Order: sequence, then C-alpha cells, then structure tokens
Amino acid sequence: MFKFICPAKNENIAHLQSLFNSDSSEVIIKQSSQGNFVSVTAKEIMSSPETVIDRYTEVEEIPGLLSL
Repeated sequence: MFKFICPAKNENIAHLQSLFNSDSSEVIIKQSSQGNFVSVTAKEIMSSPETVIDRYTEVEEIPGLLSL
C-alpha cells in the first residue's frame, strides 16, 4: 500500500494514476475539504522490494508530492 498527498492539480493526479495502472492495482483519491490537496491511496501487489523502491523513485518527479 502506498499513500501520498499532493496538490490537487489534474496533471499530478493523472501522473500518479498512470504509475498504478495495472490489473492488480487499486487507486483511491480523496479531495481535501478546501480542495487544495488530494490524498491518494494505491494498493498493488509488488513482486520484489526493488519494485517498491522503483515506484517511490518514480513518484519523486511529481512536484509537491508527500509520501506517507
């Protein structure tokens, strides 16, 4: 399970969704009460610890993203 908070910009959300775009993944997006941020919970079965690290490396490209 991956959890992130990022600014509520369409390109940020689209980029996160594209990273978790497989049959085995599930992405849940919740908007903050003010609408400035979104929380993203992504569930996916990973094949190895290296793939988890690779996924965190990929999301570092998104400006303003916080990994929880």
